[in-house]
Amino acid sequence: MSELLELIEAEFKEKLAVIKSIEVPEWKITIYFRQSMTFKQQAEILALTNKDLHVDAIVMTLILRALDVDEKPLFKPIDKVRLKRGNPDIISRIVTEMGGDDLDVDDAEKN
Repeated sequence: MSELLELIEAEFKEKLAVIKSIEVPEWKITIYFRQSMTFKQQAEILALTNKDLHVDAIVMTLILRALDVDEKPLFKPIDKVRLKRGNPDIISRIVTEMGGDDLDVDDAEKN
């Protein structure tokens, strides 16, 4: 069983090591992100969704996943309010391309 757990951990570490990128011409930036999210990150986003805070969940997905070229976070949780004043189409597109959420801002606002 120990070997299986080691295999499970190694597989996820490999997946977390994969960095992808998204060009955001409107912001004149390339956003980098890890291929997968941790359970902790997923739980934070799900907690917002379960409270019917879908827009907050989308923005938090961006905050938790967006990295700079040095793999450092682009945003902090305190940036959520300001990001929510940004263009919902752009933020939705980024999060959708990250694969972190099937819900976009238009759908969230309908709920």
